Amino acid sequence: MALNEAQASFGSFRFPEGEAFAAARPNQSFDFSLTNTNSDLDTSFFEAGIQARYDVKEEIYLTAGYRYLDFDDNAPYLGDDSGSVEFVNFGVGWAF
Repeated sequence: MALNEAQASFGSFRFPEGEAFAAARPNQSFDFSLTNTNSDLDTSFFEAGIQARYDVKEEIYLTAGYRYLDFDDNAPYLGDDSGSVEFVNFGVGWAF
C-alpha cells in the first residue's frame, strides 16, 4: 500500500534589472510576475494491492492478484490527469 500527497508552488519573482532590461529588448516580454499563479502542484496518489500464490504441486503453482491505483490532480492547468485504474491478474506457473 502506498499513499503520497504533494504540494508545492513557486513564489513570485522578477528580473533584478526590471524595466531597463525590458526596454533594451523591445521585442521580448520578460514579465514573469504572474508565474507563481501557474505553478501549483497539488496531487494525491493512493495504491493498494494483494497477491496470492497456491502451490498445487511442488513444481506447479497458481497466482492471483489485484491492484488499485487512484491519482487526483487537485490543481489542473493544462489538463486534468485525475483517474483510477484496477488491475486483476491470474496465472499458472511452473518452477524447475
